[in-house]
Amino acid sequence: MRTLGIISSSLTLLTVSAVDVNWELISPYPAAAPLNSVTFGEGTFVAAGEKGTLLYSQDAGQSWHSITNIPAVDFYGVTYGEGRFVAVGSGNQIFTSDNGLAWTAHQIEGDNGLLTLLYGNGRFVAGGARVVGQGTPAEVAANPTSLTGDYLSGRRRIELPAARRKADRKRLLRVV
Repeated sequence: MRTLGIISSSLTLLTVSAVDVNWELISPYPAAAPLNSVTFGEGTFVAAGEKGTLLYSQDAGQSWHSITNIPAVDFYGVTYGEGRFVAVGSGNQIFTSDNGLAWTAHQIEGDNGLLTLLYGNGRFVAGGARVVGQGTPAEVAANPTSLTGDYLSGRRRIELPAARRKADRKRLLRVV
């Protein structure tokens, strides 16, 4: 039995045996775009990544195949539960598959980008973030809906206290 993982700093697909911790690089790298997530269900590994990259393996991660006819969505998370694969991506899109090979796109309402996904306790849960400002510091500062812009522009401030407390040496955290 082999398990799979993704090292996010290098975005490289790896395989490892279940009884040791010696990671082995799969070569050649099976995708042109970086991968962000991997899951397993019903004898199939599915890896999800940027630029519409969905891959599957049915031989313990030894060979990988691209899933075609997927739009250029950046996939951030993929999971498996209750007999179904689910992937989340940019543009508030959720993709579902019963076998990990054929996928159906679903658009959800809202403006939060879905960045993570998991299955537990009988439910799929997706999390995300709302981007309200982007650009140079000056551009963010000029955006009236950006909390960060409020502080960059001086519209908001964090006032320093008039009197500061003395440090209690018994309660300091020492990092070595």
